[in-house]
Amino acid sequence: VGQTVKVGSKKEGGHDQGIAVANDRSITVGNDQTVRVKNDRVVNISHDEGLYVKNDRKVTVEGKQEQSTTGDHISLVKGTHSLEVKGDLARKVSGSQGIKVEGDIVLESSSRISLKAGSSFVVIHAGGVDIMGPVINLNGGGSAGTPVGTLLPEGLEALAEYNIQFHFTDDDGIPYGNTRYIAFFEDGAQRRGVTDADGNTENFNCDKEQKIRVRLLHQSIDMIEGGVNE
Repeated sequence: VGQTVKVGSKKEGGHDQGIAVANDRSITVGNDQTVRVKNDRVVNISHDEGLYVKNDRKVTVEGKQEQSTTGDHISLVKGTHSLEVKGDLARKVSGSQGIKVEGDIVLESSSRISLKAGSSFVVIHAGGVDIMGPVINLNGGGSAGTPVGTLLPEGLEALAEYNIQFHFTDDDGIPYGNTRYIAFFEDGAQRRGVTDADGNTENFNCDKEQKIRVRLLHQSIDMIEGGVNE
């Protein structure tokens, strides 16, 4: 059975919707999901973000795209990396730049190619090759440098298909907050943790359905709760 939720009928104040979740939130969509935002969209994440796409991913920006990274920016392309720039391409590196190629390097320009270091330079153009420097050594002097090494990114894994969270309260409905526990998995694994202030354990994620027993470690109780993650 389908469901349609409509909030308000006008584009003005009072026809808005707000959602507040005090702890974790999990959404599972069995098929496609489509989101349309007819104006701006802002996402603010106070900690880390992970994105795992099992198949292809396409991004189209009809306007300008800006990106700022305070720390390292690491990319790993296991296939072909193709870049086409129809305007200028400018790069400024404050440190060293290293390029290491196992095959050929081909630079082709319809105008000229210039290499400059200090007051010395080499210019290749249709009319010839210009070399300028205080001293020009052929087959003698100097040494080749070493390119800067690359960094490898940390891989992301797909989200687990099954997950469950336990909530513990006493007979009066008072949560067992900040209480140590041990989770026993059907495959023999164990995990220790502490409930939050509302008596909730962490979210347990598994790739397959299995029973999980949780034992609270409290001086006044010795209880075991069980469940099947789904």
